[in-house]
Amino acid sequence: MTDFNTLSKIAFGWPQVILFYITFIVIFFLMKKSRNYLLLKKTSLLDLIYILSIIAIGGAYLTIFVHGEKFILGKLFISHGNGNKNLITWSSVFFMFLIAIFASPNIKK
Repeated sequence: MTDFNTLSKIAFGWPQVILFYITFIVIFFLMKKSRNYLLLKKTSLLDLIYILSIIAIGGAYLTIFVHGEKFILGKLFISHGNGNKNLITWSSVFFMFLIAIFASPNIKK
């Protein structure tokens, strides 16, 4: 997939990259809002569901990092060249750590 078209209006699939970052921002703020909601409710079932959702979202970003080249070079994400390959894969690791650190609940007794 090295068919870089210099005459295309949008090179390297930038709309997909911007959509990737916007999706992360939306997910991050939803996780922060739900964390604040959980701090008010303090039920163990909601805490368990929230922790499992953090693990699932972090696992999804880790999967993008590990299998990112196949994911990006395929038809699922970016189909114009591989210019954003490293940008997506390494930012997914960064996003995983941000979700794990800042969205994880504070367990205080």
